[in-house]
Amino acid sequence: MRCANLLRTASRNVRITTVEGLCLGGLKIHKFQGVQNKSSTVYNLVKNSSKTYSTATAVAAIQSSPTNSLSLLGNADVRCLSGISSSSLTESGGEEDDEQNCPPSSGVIKDVQDEMLKGEKSGQIFAVIHIGGRQFKVTINDTIVINRIDADTGERIRIEKVLMIGGENFSVIGTPLLVRDLSKIEATVMEKTKSPKVIVFKKKRRKGYKRTQGHRQDITVLRINSIHLQPSLLTESH
Repeated sequence: MRCANLLRTASRNVRITTVEGLCLGGLKIHKFQGVQNKSSTVYNLVKNSSKTYSTATAVAAIQSSPTNSLSLLGNADVRCLSGISSSSLTESGGEEDDEQNCPPSSGVIKDVQDEMLKGEKSGQIFAVIHIGGRQFKVTINDTIVINRIDADTGERIRIEKVLMIGGENFSVIGTPLLVRDLSKIEATVMEKTKSPKVIVFKKKRRKGYKRTQGHRQDITVLRINSIHLQPSLLTESH
């Protein structure tokens, strides 16, 4: 009986000790968590104070700089920052577009007409033409080589497709062609011949296939005789 009582008493003490140990452990954990919360609070305070200090330093640097703070924006458009509203910017942009897209005035057309007359008299005039599937920039007495056309040697022809005419101080551009009567470009067929031979060689390896051919393109040689202009027909639509 005595041994049994001693065993009961020992087990009761062990249980109490274990429970007290758990309580003490809980207190220790609670105390450790409290210390950790305090340290994190201190860290947050230090971090916020450093941000505040850096912001205040940047503001002070901007205020103390001799240059304008808007210069820090570099190449940015700062018109809105200088007190100009977005509506005024839209209106100014519309006015610039209107100035670029507005038709030429009668005074400008008159100046171009005078320059066209001067260029025709002096012979210092050029034209961009389209003939034989290609484009050429020509002046008077130029010789050009084009693909074969249906015209006999010595025949005088008129070039219908004119994309542009210009001189020293003027240029008239078509959309894409100029009006037919605005310019008259005449040329003479000097020669109808063939181009130098071009060798065309074909081969397929390991097949014993080889072919050699020669090709000479039919060409026509033209000489530009005259470039006549009609400045009176020049309008805003040209």
